Amino acid sequence: MRPKPTLVTCKICTKTLLVKPSRAIKFKTCSKKCFSIYKTGHRPYHWKGGKLKHKGYIYVLVKGHPFGDRDGYVTEHRYIMEKKLGRFLSRDEVVHHKNGIRDDNRIKNLELFASHSLHMSSHFPKGRQFKKRPIFH
Repeated sequence: MRPKPTLVTCKICTKTLLVKPSRAIKFKTCSKKCFSIYKTGHRPYHWKGGKLKHKGYIYVLVKGHPFGDRDGYVTEHRYIMEKKLGRFLSRDEVVHHKNGIRDDNRIKNLELFASHSLHMSSHFPKGRQFKKRPIFH
């Protein structure tokens, strides 16, 4: 006795088909064309949405960004500042985290400096202070 075919629907084109009950469990699409569309949107289980963390900084995937690395990742705090200003930042500009926490990328926690020297002068307002060493004879 043969098992009765089961009615299933394609995930892409919503076409209904009769298939064997054993195939109905794994059934996703009705054709190779629909399957290729279905697989295009599929992401692996470890996909983090295009974000990764390295040395405390969060990097986001922005394909085609002029200052992205070879894989297309940009530091999130610079990207957020660019979105706020509506332009790309130059290489000289520095985005500073006010509270010192590198992954706290709220816009109220970010501050833009025109150069690295201005950024350092905010950290050391009196200049770099060195302790006087005792002189030995």
